[in-house]
This record gives sequence, structure tokens and C-alpha cells, in this order.
Amino acid sequence: MDSVGVNLIKTAALGRPFQLGMLYDCRKDELIAASDSITDKPNLLNIEGRLNLSVLGGLVQVSGAAKYLKDTKTSFIQQRLTLHYYSTSEFKELTVNQLPSENIPDDDQDIGTHIVTGILYGADACFVFDRQVSSDEDKTTVKGEVNVALEKLLGVISVDANADLNMNDNEKTAVKNFTCTFYGDFQLPSNPTTFEDAMKVFADLPKLLKENQKLAVPLRVWLYPLDKLHSRASKLHKDISMNLIQETESVVESLNTAEMKCSDLLKDSPALTFAAFHEQILQMKQNCYKYKLRLMNKLGSLLPNIHGDVMEETTLNDLLQEHEESPFNESDLTEWLKERERESEIIKTVLRQLKDYGAQAEVNIDAILMDLEVGNLVSYTFTSLNCILLYESGCDEAVCFTPPYKPVCPITEEVKGQSVVLKVVPSPCPATVEPRLLYKPKQDTDWRSEPVLEDQNTVTLTDLREETEYEIKCAAVGKLSFTTYSDIMHLRIIEKKLLMALDCVTDNLSFTESKCSELLQDPRTNTFSAFLKKIEDMKRFCQIYRQDFRDKIQSLIWSVQFCEEETCALTSLLQAHEESSFNTQDLKEWITRKEKELSTVNEFLQQLFDTGAEVNFTLDAVLSDVKVENVVCYTFTSLEQPDKLLSELESYLKAPTASRKKNPKTTPQTLSWLTGNIREKMRQHLIIFKELMTSQVSQSTKFIVSSKDHENHPGSCIILYESGCDEAVCFTPPSKPVCPITEEVKGQSVVLKVVPSSCPATVELRLLYKLKQDTDWRSEPVLEDQNTVTLTDLREETEYEIKCAAVGKLNYTREGDTITVKTGV
Repeated sequence: MDSVGVNLIKTAALGRPFQLGMLYDCRKDELIAASDSITDKPNLLNIEGRLNLSVLGGLVQVSGAAKYLKDTKTSFIQQRLTLHYYSTSEFKELTVNQLPSENIPDDDQDIGTHIVTGILYGADACFVFDRQVSSDEDKTTVKGEVNVALEKLLGVISVDANADLNMNDNEKTAVKNFTCTFYGDFQLPSNPTTFEDAMKVFADLPKLLKENQKLAVPLRVWLYPLDKLHSRASKLHKDISMNLIQETESVVESLNTAEMKCSDLLKDSPALTFAAFHEQILQMKQNCYKYKLRLMNKLGSLLPNIHGDVMEETTLNDLLQEHEESPFNESDLTEWLKERERESEIIKTVLRQLKDYGAQAEVNIDAILMDLEVGNLVSYTFTSLNCILLYESGCDEAVCFTPPYKPVCPITEEVKGQSVVLKVVPSPCPATVEPRLLYKPKQDTDWRSEPVLEDQNTVTLTDLREETEYEIKCAAVGKLSFTTYSDIMHLRIIEKKLLMALDCVTDNLSFTESKCSELLQDPRTNTFSAFLKKIEDMKRFCQIYRQDFRDKIQSLIWSVQFCEEETCALTSLLQAHEESSFNTQDLKEWITRKEKELSTVNEFLQQLFDTGAEVNFTLDAVLSDVKVENVVCYTFTSLEQPDKLLSELESYLKAPTASRKKNPKTTPQTLSWLTGNIREKMRQHLIIFKELMTSQVSQSTKFIVSSKDHENHPGSCIILYESGCDEAVCFTPPSKPVCPITEEVKGQSVVLKVVPSSCPATVELRLLYKLKQDTDWRSEPVLEDQNTVTLTDLREETEYEIKCAAVGKLNYTREGDTITVKTGV
């Protein structure tokens, strides 16, 4: 065979009666020889792709073990195991010299293309084990049984020839549901139908072939092209490409898959229960089968022409393209089957749930309607495979039951203490017989119900518990009390004490603003711009803070009421307020201080105005007046000093929200600058100012009232703008001088010792004296270094009153205590 082996074609016999020297037509594959797919089955029997197409196209009629090719699974829930037996006995061949080159038929007869030159004899056998699986079987049990069967088969085909074919009780139980179909080249007395029978037959197969070689059949044949022997012989010009072969196999496989899935759907409860659904699936299965037969017939007519080069290979490609454009293409079939499988699962689920509630599938509804014991009949009817028919007592015809629409969730309109007013939207659905409002504490399981009248738009729930979260929803009640519910809204009743505390905060802020407004309406507040600005700032800061606080309260109350926040969010806000500079205590103390300051300032102003002083805001104009030599100004020195609380408030408002906390180290002082000592000093300054005004008769001295910050003189001071001086000075009165001491009385003369003044405010020291009964005082100057003063020309035996006087700026005089001296003879 070596001389011709290079041109040989090796092919499967497939049970056909091959003999050496017979002719073979490769164009039509005449005289032609574990997974269940079209691709894997031929592999089991060593069939190449070209020959497999001929089998699919019906060109080859198979027999013996090759009939296994036609055994296709009918269901995806079917478990299948295949045991293949393969044995060879002898090989026969023709040598080159034996080839009949002279006796080749005339080419016009077109008998064949090849001659049989070799045959391998033996036998094939296929045992196909199937187990049907129902939908309600336990998948674990089925898997276990399949594994037991598989392990037994693996033991049978192992290299150990002494494999034990006997089965114990557990194995027998596991394989009892398997059926066997035998396909073989052996003629058996009876074909095995059970797993146990198949094991016995499998063990006897080698003995059968050995005892009777006549049982051997051709397994594989070798073909030699006739055109190599004679030019007149027909030629096999070309074969079909592997890609087209695989595509064709894939098309047939997809159609087989569709038929199997239809078979599975037909066995399921939805198709068995509903004839319309069954008919739909059955029609698809039949259409797929008819289409596949037509496609196979076309394939059978194309293959010989393509092999014989009568047609181009593209004609097969055109057939495949035509299939892809048809409704039977794999994509459309898969999509349709997926949708039916989904429908089947949904229907099956609904049926199971209805069955759990006691409903049952009925075909003869008339019999039930005639039952006198039946008042109403509710039928869950699959129309497009979904309608519920209601047969009401007293009604002649059934109506399609329509459930009420899902109602709109209730809306909170107002919360008052332990009551809440809810807005309900009337249902537009005619199926709603009665709307209701349901509510309960979240932790409870039982719902309370409030009816909603036809024209009622609001429902008020009363006596709700504080600090309790409630669930509230609307319910639409339809026929037979079928009820649909709205979404659940959550509502919490906030503790009244907490709400009052929050209201108290805004009330106190409003009170502070109101007090500021009262102070601003007082005309005396406008006297000094610094004091006015502080009041305006306080009012503005409180307004900003109150608005911000109110917005936060409203937002938080909404969130807490609707259970988006816990109540602690409100208590935290309240605590943050108390820790802020806007706390109630600090604001009240500030207002009290300002009222006291304004009252005191007004008291002093009134007395100053009564003496003729005037408030002047343009000091420069007064100082520029050529007629004015000296300006004496009663100055309020603490009205313009920085206010610590206002600074705190401003900083608080400017700070980011997260850092708005009160710093204990910078807590504003609660004490006013207007202490008792400062008030007394202001009073003394007022007395001095009045004395200066009464002592000055010159029009060149101007007396005014002003405000200027002066830390060294809290409260007030008297500022003196003297003519010829560049800077103003704080007027200081001279100290009270020491009382003069009588050193000697000589007749009409008296020698007095005077103590020089240590006060820098004293410009001049004078000694004043007069007759006791007189009112006018005479004056004697005391020089700077003078320690004694002698009074002469006094009257004899007369009492005199004598005292020292310290004269300061603007001739302001401070007198000492008076002594009495009696002159001699």
C-alpha cells in the first residue's frame, strides 16, 4: 500500500457493506461508514466533518452502531451517560498490482470517483443510559445517582479486566431510574434496557466477537482515487472548508437545542395547566422541526454538487446566510425561548403561591358557579398569561377585578403638641371603595386605622406620645377588602419641653433686639455716636444670629419629626447656643449694663445742660474760634472703650460653624465700667466742672460736653484746652491746702506758719482772712519759698477767721480749713 498511500482517503464504514475493489463516489459519499452534540458524536465514531455533513444532509443511511448518530437528547433536564465499545479483528487490502486499471467503467457512466483498497474489520457498540429528571426532584439526589452510575461505568472500562460487575443495594437503587438504548454491530438475542442488563452485555461483547468472526463488520475503509488509475475516471475536485462545516453543524445544533427547550417547557406545570401556553410552545417546536427538515433537504442536494464542482462552495454559505436572515436564526430563537422560560417561571411561581393559599387550577368554572354553596368566586385568570375575574353574588356577569391604585403617601401639614394634621389625597381610582389612614408606633406591630370621608382632605391624629416615632401610611380598600398601601412615612412627636426651650432662645434674642430698639429710640442715645454704635451692633448681631438659629431649628425640627435625625440633634443645638456668646444670661446682663450706663450718662448730661454746657461734636471748630481762649470739656471717657461681649459676638458670627464655641478664657466680663467708685469720681468731676463754669465770667472760656476714650481716667474727666498750649491736658484741681498755724500774736499783728502745697496742680498759694462777722475775705499771697505770713494792722481785741487757699488753672481755688485768731491790745 505504500505506493498509493499518499493518495488514500480513510473514512468510516458506518455499517455499510464495503468489499475490496468496490467503487465509491466521494461526491455523494455513497457506500459510506460522551457528549450528545452533532460535533462530539462523530468524534466518538471517528467521522470526519465532510462525512458528518453527508449524514446530516441524509446522503448516508447509517446502520449498526452508527445509528447512535441519530439518537438525540430530547430534554435539557435529561441526564445521559454513553458507554462506547470498540474492537477490531482483521485488516484486508489490495496491492497496487491488484488494482483493476483496465476494467475501469467508461467515464460517461459516471459510476464513482474512488476504489476500495483497504478495510478494517471489527465491531462498535454504544450503550446510551438516560435518566429523566422531574422539576420537583432533589438536585443533590439526582447528582449523587449520576455519580454512582458514572463511577460504575469507569470501573467497567478500566484496564483491570477483572472489574466487578456486581452491584450492591445502594448502587442498584441509584441506577434503577436509568434506561438503556443499545446501538451496535452485534446481533444480540435481545437488546439491554436496564443498567444491569447493559453491564452484562458489555462484559460478553469480547467473547461474542472472538467466537464468531463473521460478526465483524467493516469499521474503516481506505479509498484510492480512480483518476490515478485511468484518466477517464471522475475526479473529486475539491472538499468543503472546515469553517463552513462547523457553521452548518452549529445551525443544526441550535435548532436541536430549540426543540429540546420546547420539550422541557411542554413538560412543565404552566404548559400542562394552560392549553394556550402549551399550544404556543408546541407550535414553535413543530415549526423548528419542519424548518430543520427543509434545511437538511437543501443541504443534501447541495453537497454532491459542491463536491463534484458543479456548484461553488459559496452556495452553502448562501444557504447559511439565508438561515441567519430567517426567523429561525439562533439569536431570535434564543431570545424567544428565554422570554418563554421567564414567563413559565413566573407563572409557575404564581401557581405555587396560589396553591399555598388554597387556590386551585380549574378548567370547568361553570360547575363551580352552579354550586349553591359558593357566594363569590374570585378567579386569578391569565389573559395575556393576568387578570382576576370576580364572580360576585347577585351579579349575572363576571367582572375583571381591578385592585385599587397605590395611594399617595400622606403629607404632614402641621404638628401641634401631641397632634398632627395630615393631608390626604383622594384616590382617582374607581376601584377604591374606602380610603383609610393607618398609623402605629414604630415598635408596635398592630396598625390603628382612621377612616377618610369622601370629601375629607385632612386627618388629625391626636394623643400621640412624645418622643415616639410613628409610621403612617394611606390605605386604599377595594372590593373583597383587597387593600393597597402607600409608602410609609415616619413621624416623631418632639417633646414639648424641648420645643419650648428652643422657642425661649428665639424669644430671648427677640427681647434683646426689642430692648436695643427702645434704647435707639431714646434721643439721649444719639448724643454719643460710640454708645449708639454699640447698641446698633448688638441689635444687628442678634438679628443675624436669631435668623440663622431659627433656620437651623426649622430644618432640624423637620428632620427630627420625619426621623431623618435623632432628637439629640436638637438638644445639641440648644447646648451649642448656651455655650455661645449669645447665651441668654450674657445678653440680659449686657442690656442691663447699657440701660444703667445710659441712665447715668443722662443724669449727668441733664445737670451739665442745666449749667449751660453744650454737647459739641466739632471740637476743632471751637478751638479754631479766635474768640475762644480756653475750652473746658466734661468728657465721658468710658463710652468709647471696646466692648468685650460685642467683640465676642462678632468673632462668633465670622467663625466657621464647626468652631463656634465659647472660649472660657475670653468670656466677656459681666461687670460694667460704671462701678460705685467711678460714679463718685464722675460726680466729683461734675462738681468741679460746675464750679469752673460759675467762677468764669469771661466769654473767652468755652464749656462743652464730649466723649473720648481715656483708659487712665475711667468714667469721666475734665479736659482743658488752654490758649497757647499745643496739647490738651486733663484738668486736675489743686489739693486742699493745710490749715495755717498761729505762731505769734503781737498786738495788732499775727504771725502764721503756712505749709507749701505739694500738689502740682497748685499754681498759687494764698492766705485768706477776714473779720469773723464780715463776709468778704482779704488775700495775702504766699511766695514759693515762703513759710510764714505776717498779718498787720489788724484791729485790737478782734476775732479773725484765717485759712489757706490753693489756686489752680483757670483760678480754680481749693480752700483749707478755717482757724480763728483774736488779736491783742
